Amino acid sequence: MSKIVCLPMAGPQNPYQSLMMQGLRTAGHQAVHGNGSKIFAFSRSMLGGKADYLHLDWANSYYMRSTRMLTLIQFGIFRLDLFLFGLMGKPLVWTLHNVKEHDTSEPTIDKAAKRKLAKMAAVVRVFSKEQAAVVVEYLGIGPEKIVVVPEGSYGGHYPDGMTREACRAALGYDEDNFVILNFGNLRPYKGCDMLIEAFRKKPRPSLRLRIVGPGHTKLFVEKLKLLAYDDKRIVVEDAYVAEERVQVYMKAADLAVFPFRRIDNSGSVILAMGFGLPVLAPRVGAVAERLKGQDQLLFEIEEGEAGIEKSLGKALDMDRAALKAIGEANKRNVERYSWVDFGAIFSKK
Repeated sequence: MSKIVCLPMAGPQNPYQSLMMQGLRTAGHQAVHGNGSKIFAFSRSMLGGKADYLHLDWANSYYMRSTRMLTLIQFGIFRLDLFLFGLMGKPLVWTLHNVKEHDTSEPTIDKAAKRKLAKMAAVVRVFSKEQAAVVVEYLGIGPEKIVVVPEGSYGGHYPDGMTREACRAALGYDEDNFVILNFGNLRPYKGCDMLIEAFRKKPRPSLRLRIVGPGHTKLFVEKLKLLAYDDKRIVVEDAYVAEERVQVYMKAADLAVFPFRRIDNSGSVILAMGFGLPVLAPRVGAVAERLKGQDQLLFEIEEGEAGIEKSLGKALDMDRAALKAIGEANKRNVERYSWVDFGAIFSKK
């Protein structure tokens, strides 16, 4: 089996990478972290020639910076690092999470960097067939380079021993409340502001909306709180949720809503599916493919707030038994895929 160096180092707050590497090990490979620097990380990680593959997630962390000048400098280092890595003759496997980055200020540099990576990569891994079709055109590579391997389930990673009643009580909800959850980092591209506006147009007193996750900026969090300030049904919680408390939010909810302005794949959607929740989200990319069993809750991403409001109305018109059945089907669907599946790419021929 193969030795795989994995970049970047995501850290403990993002379980995706640890589960991915665990899946590679279960498949029989040796998966290790690469160099933690953002300067020449590819070539430095492969020094000595003892690894068989370099695997890369979230490539934009190696060429995007806070200002255009810094980004241009880092982009030059990134290209030189790829050149040095290429001299080593080792294959690169690149997992492309999003064809276009959510909120990049330098789309031209982003596209140029991704085209360079796509040209060099032995394999470009994507999460859905729809995403694969877009990649061929956008990055200018042949379809033979692309492999579709969906993300695995987060089931079993987070504690899941509390009852629904205990979770709702912990957040101050009773059984009469219909609880809508938006869970994850609070960033503009995730559309939380549109969700608040759409929710406010639903006057039902028993409705509750919980938006929870670490804020990208204080300014954006304050914007969300200002939008919700006079509606006591809405709670905006700017906080990192510890792993043992994830179940509290997920199991207290009746519906998860992820109103992205731009997205291809979403770990938050897969997390909610793993907890058996029905999910309202845009009909786009890998998100649509994973949620194809509940198409009635999807909206066209171009519709924005109007689409969210319409789909939210459909969900609220359904009885809880029907929504629960959708959530249970989501859980079964997400469990069809395993983190081990990714290991087949690295099996030597």
